[in-house]
Amino acid sequence: MSENQTNQKPGIAVGYKVFSGKRSLKPATEAALQRIRYVPEQWVKQGSDHGPFAVFETLEQAKIFKEQGYGTQIRQVEYAPSNEPTLWKKLPPNFSRNRWGKGYHAVSAGTTERHISECPEGTMLASEVFVHNEVIE
Repeated sequence: MSENQTNQKPGIAVGYKVFSGKRSLKPATEAALQRIRYVPEQWVKQGSDHGPFAVFETLEQAKIFKEQGYGTQIRQVEYAPSNEPTLWKKLPPNFSRNRWGKGYHAVSAGTTERHISECPEGTMLASEVFVHNEVIE
């Protein structure tokens, strides 16, 4: 068993995640869907409006990311590795007046995405994340 594997469940790995916020744990970057809220000691699963979560393989890689001005804290996480190669989120819809001027309709603004090869070194993609209580840094 590698040092990044837990012995609790097969296929679950240990990593590190950088968060923003003090009371409410939010994604560290604007590239992530900002509605996501992480709750310590609970699993957070990938939703229909966003792709996998980004976690770091080592604490050192997470520290480098935080030192570049992203996030306010680092916590250890357990995660289920994702099969998807891309981070993505659905963009908010565009609202426009209908042509008769009596209402609005929503038009999909599409999605934004980033391939794993464009992410910082050590980034791993996860379909679900379990956040531990302790703040490491």
